Amino acid sequence: MPSNKEQFSLNIFDNSPIAYCVLELVLNDEGQPIDCIYRYCNQAFADIKGYRLEKMICT
Repeated sequence: MPSNKEQFSLNIFDNSPIAYCVLELVLNDEGQPIDCIYRYCNQAFADIKGYRLEKMICT
């Protein structure tokens, strides 16, 4: 769970016209990337990807 300071830092991107996201990279037992999870993205990023914002973020 992000601290209040971290959450505030992300909130400044919410209405930005610049696409922004935070990903969690999932690794297998050998350390190889196998998946990624969107932990945060703004509307500009969702628009580029062509998805609804609330469908992109996994909590």
